[in-house]
Amino acid sequence: MNDLRNLLKQNVGYIMTGRPAIAWVVSVIMVLTFDVMWCGVTTFRAMSFVPTYLFALLAATLVSAPAAMAPRRPWLQLGLWLIVAGVMAANIMYFRTYFTAIPASGYLMAGNLIDFRSSVADSFSATDLLPAIEAVAGYVAMRRLPAGRRVVAQWSAAVGVTCFLAWVSSLPYGGVTEHVHALKQECYYANCPPAIYTLAGPLAVELTTRTKAVTPRELNDVAEWRAEHDKRYPAPDPDSLMPRRRSLVIVFLESLETWPIGLEIEGQKVTPFLDSLISAPTTTYVPNLVTQVGAGRSIDAQLLMLAGMLPMEGDVAAMSRPDNTYHTLPKAMKAAGARRTYLLTGDKAGVWNQARFARSFGIDSLLDAGNWTMTEKIGNPPKLADGALFSQTAEKMKAGEIFPEGESAYVHIVGYSGHNPWMIPRERQSLHLDGTYPPKFADYLTAVNYVDGALRPLIGYLISRSDSDDMMIAITGDHEGLASYRKAMCADAATASIVDRTEHTPLIILNSPAPGVYGQEAGQVDVYTTLVNLMGLRDYPWRGMGVSVTDPTHPGSAVGRDGTGSRDPHFIDARRISDIIIRHNLLDEADKMAE
Repeated sequence: MNDLRNLLKQNVGYIMTGRPAIAWVVSVIMVLTFDVMWCGVTTFRAMSFVPTYLFALLAATLVSAPAAMAPRRPWLQLGLWLIVAGVMAANIMYFRTYFTAIPASGYLMAGNLIDFRSSVADSFSATDLLPAIEAVAGYVAMRRLPAGRRVVAQWSAAVGVTCFLAWVSSLPYGGVTEHVHALKQECYYANCPPAIYTLAGPLAVELTTRTKAVTPRELNDVAEWRAEHDKRYPAPDPDSLMPRRRSLVIVFLESLETWPIGLEIEGQKVTPFLDSLISAPTTTYVPNLVTQVGAGRSIDAQLLMLAGMLPMEGDVAAMSRPDNTYHTLPKAMKAAGARRTYLLTGDKAGVWNQARFARSFGIDSLLDAGNWTMTEKIGNPPKLADGALFSQTAEKMKAGEIFPEGESAYVHIVGYSGHNPWMIPRERQSLHLDGTYPPKFADYLTAVNYVDGALRPLIGYLISRSDSDDMMIAITGDHEGLASYRKAMCADAATASIVDRTEHTPLIILNSPAPGVYGQEAGQVDVYTTLVNLMGLRDYPWRGMGVSVTDPTHPGSAVGRDGTGSRDPHFIDARRISDIIIRHNLLDEADKMAE
């Protein structure tokens, strides 16, 4: 018994206090330090997952291998630590620029950094050195202890235990691969995987789930669909295209639906400013625009209306294919001679991978949350209110900081204040409803009314410019807003005759060369083709997968709409065809397909 007690004391005591213990503790600290650093740039939501901590223990156990196998050579442990610390720092710096962890292929192109030394230096922060400092401190601590002996068996057992615990912790989420894929489709969780599963987890998922090569049948299906689409809706004669406008301004309003427009309730107009714009003699109004977004919501709206493509099936293009080749309105404007392309948003550039996606869409200048003064906040968590965003945008334009008068440009502005749960501060409210309504009805209308008023200084300024005749302005909603509240509102006697049972968003085009009201149903995917035609962008080859509402042969339904949309097989198959094109990055072949 004494011999067993001494044996346990010698082994357990050494493992708990010797060099392997120091190496393991320091490795845990390094991994958790990286997690905190990563979350500091993105979101701390990752710290609420159990796998974050169990995978940190697994990673630490693996990284402490040199101390367990070669305790007399602490420099081996230091070397591995510094490599790990370097990878951590590189990923943090990469994320600050590209809003993602370094992809597998990126590690093979480190030499390209020579051409971007200034960008690398600009993305560096002193906090990036923390893991390396911890590594050096751990090395010093190890050197102060006796070398001891190897504990390979004990280390192997620890690897087995931590691996099992980490694996079990991922099962409630469907396993590591399924959870990583699911997180990447979520707006505020998309950048969490490197913290939850360490950098190695998402990298392993990427390497083991590479997209299969496009099949000959898929290529044939795409070619046949495009040929059929062009046969049904041929490109207009160049002589029949509208006079070209030099500038295009598009305003996306969060969750704006059509039914509140023109609505008067309790003696109050909900959208007096939008009503005045719609009644103008040079306005094209499309009230029945079906929202067609998928899991990507707001970012899918940009894919639909700015690139003329339908959302992917079970994936989000901005997350899984942000660096694809896309043919877009910004690029069409550049091809037509536009000097600059702008994206202005009150949100962070990392949300929905906006920065990378915008770059692929041809955006030159991105002004996100950090470029505005937070004079007015709305929402939870609070974001820059549309009133502040739109008024500051007008001021920057007047000052010539962006889109100076006379410049030919594409300008995309994204408002956020219409986002659920529609928490407009009382002092900002102009609409006051006293009746008894279903939950969120009054809140939604109050938010729409607020956004309507917030638009006035921006649109008023744009219309007053000396170059306004050469400018077209499009105002639209990014997607429907009511979601699960719609059913209750449509069933309530007080609101059933008011609320639209279908998910429609408006498209309002100011200074249109083809004014009028298009009352039939159209789809968000039609917006791209419509604006290409109205802008007179006759030389841009990609016409999108929709149909211009100005085309007299428009089908009166949304291409690619699910459920109650057209039963035309050509329309029904559009979503699958778009998915193939995006998944395999086939847009380089778009011109050939359109021939």
